[in-house]
Amino acid sequence: KCFSLSKWQVTQFLVARQAGRGVRHSEFNENKEPLRFIQMWFLPRHQELMPVYGGYAGDLNSENNKLFHLVSDYDDNESKTPVKIHQDVNLYAGKLAADITVGHEISEKRIAYLVCIEGSITVSGAHGSETLVQYDAADVIGPNNIGITAGSSGAHVLLIVMAKAL
Repeated sequence: KCFSLSKWQVTQFLVARQAGRGVRHSEFNENKEPLRFIQMWFLPRHQELMPVYGGYAGDLNSENNKLFHLVSDYDDNESKTPVKIHQDVNLYAGKLAADITVGHEISEKRIAYLVCIEGSITVSGAHGSETLVQYDAADVIGPNNIGITAGSSGAHVLLIVMAKAL
């Protein structure tokens, strides 16, 4: 079965693929415009799952100045996200205007990875504060209540929260 995104004419979207028992996979950009993307792989908690294809092509601009919860675990019945996966992972994305601060609490048994995709941010919490610029990343170990403040030109951020390794 072939899954093509060539018909999607959006500037921001999320694609989710569950390989299950195996899939044939390739990526290419048919447009003349450069393509930027971040690819992440999460191991599912079960093997032999059926292949699943899906995603989110909504208007992330309507979610400006907050962390938009994009991905959560199938076993998490409380989170209503556009994409569900078979792993204890939550993924948030945010487009922040200059000097806007958003917060997120990382609980005791969790760890987070914060990526500054564009612009700059200052992240503050139990560790003090650090400035991240485009393509910088930081890990945040819970418990920690962090604040993410966009720099003078705004920022795009990605926050991935998961269970701490045992």
